[in-house]
This record gives sequence, C-alpha cells and structure tokens, in this order.
Amino acid sequence: MTNNTWVKYAVAGVVGALVFTVITGGALLLTDSIFIRCIAGLAGIFGAYLSFQFGDVLRAIPPACAAVLESFAIVGSDLKRDAGAIINAAKNFLRAPHPLIYSCLVLGFGVAWWLTSVTPDSELRIVGDLLIPFCVLSAIFYCCAAVVLWSAAAFGQEYLKENTQPEYDLEKGSYGYATFFKWVGIGIGVFFLSRLWRAIGVGLKKFFRLVHSSERLMVAVDGPFAGLVSMGGYAYFNHGPVQTPDCVLVLVFAGILGAAFMLINVKYVAPKFGYHFLPQRS
Repeated sequence: MTNNTWVKYAVAGVVGALVFTVITGGALLLTDSIFIRCIAGLAGIFGAYLSFQFGDVLRAIPPACAAVLESFAIVGSDLKRDAGAIINAAKNFLRAPHPLIYSCLVLGFGVAWWLTSVTPDSELRIVGDLLIPFCVLSAIFYCCAAVVLWSAAAFGQEYLKENTQPEYDLEKGSYGYATFFKWVGIGIGVFFLSRLWRAIGVGLKKFFRLVHSSERLMVAVDGPFAGLVSMGGYAYFNHGPVQTPDCVLVLVFAGILGAAFMLINVKYVAPKFGYHFLPQRS
C-alpha cells in the first residue's frame, strides 16, 4: 500500500466518523425525542456516505438537477394534457346535487340575514355579522376543495379505468361518496408516484449512479461505527454533565477509530469479500 493510498483511506475514515458523530451527537445533546435521534442517525450515515471524495458529489449535482428538470418538463406536459378533463370533472361536481352541503350554506345565509336584518338591535347581530363571512369563506373553500378532490379522483379513476365498472363513471356522476373518495385516495397516490416521485426519482437515480462506489459504502459503515464506539465509550465511563472538552475528546477518538477501522477494512476485511482496493503485487 502506497503512502497516498494510506492517507486517502485514513482521511476518509476520519471525515466519515466526524460527520456522523457531529450530527448524531448533536441530536443526542439537543433532544430527547427517539424519532429525531433516529433521523439524525440516518442523516449521519448518509453524511458519512457523501463525505468520501466530496468533489465527485458536487460534480454529480448539476447533471442530477438537469435530469429532474427534464422529468418535470415531462410531468408538466402530462398535467397540461389532463387539465381539460380535470376542469370538466370539477364543473360536473359543482353541478351535481349535494343537498347536505347546499342546504347548510343556504341555511347559514338565511340565519345570518335574519340575525342582521330582523333583529338589528339584538346581541345576536354579532353572531350574524360573523356568520356571513363564515358562509362566504365556506362556499369558497367548498369550491376549491371540489376542484382538488375531483382532480385527485380523475387521476384515480384513470388509473383504475380498466377495472372500473361502466356505471361508476366520474363524468356521469353515478356513484356514491365511498367510491368517489376511494378514487381520491388512489388519485393522490398516483399523482405523487407517477408525477412528482417519477421526476424526483430520476434525479436521485442519476445522482447515485454517478457517485456510488464500494469505497463510499465502506465509509458509510466504518465512520458511523467508529462514532458509535467513541460515543458509547464516553457514555459508559462518564456519568456527569457533558462538557465542551468532553465533546472534543469524543470527536478525536471517533476520528482515530474511523481511520483505524477504514484501514483494517480495506486491508483485511474487504478482500475476503472479493473487493480489492489496493494495488495488487505483481
């Protein structure tokens, strides 16, 4: 193993261990939430993964972003194609009879008018003054919700078109609320999976295809392991409050262990699994 190779993997282990220890240790000090600590641990592992040859990570970002934008352009064309059908579906929803909703709106306006006009000097006028804008806002919210729900239902019904019975037609309105909201749930899932996630997933796939390597994966294992050993050792031997010198000491030991684990992995462990990162002797 040449000196440059030693330094390369030792530095990778040190940086990976420090990144994981800073992120995870910070969460351990700042919060008692198990969920946040777990998220911080995953973020630390991912940070250690990206820390190896960080220049390659930076160079992979522009092509990944370009792939996302290109996918969003395709998604935009799909949405534009579906816009007409969605608008028609929303109009049909507003035209369809919804006796409970309409009755509540009409009753609300009627009560508000009576409270403000018939009893102008009564204390109930305050209720009427509040009820009128409430009814107006409710009507606006209802129209907006109708468009959103019908848009989602249009996606859902299109997805299930081959398996949907003819009498359950979104355009005809011959269906129940249970069927409608089933389409809404499926439509929201289809939208995020087939539209947004497809665009984002293309960029992520491009990014990881450019940066992934077995060496980077080793850093994501050895660095966090070193950080856990260092923090675990400190927690075992120290029972008092955490001081700044203690944090520095934990980071130092994490870096030393990260370098040691990385070199041992490269030299002895990885070759047993068929991974040879060192120049082979002739």
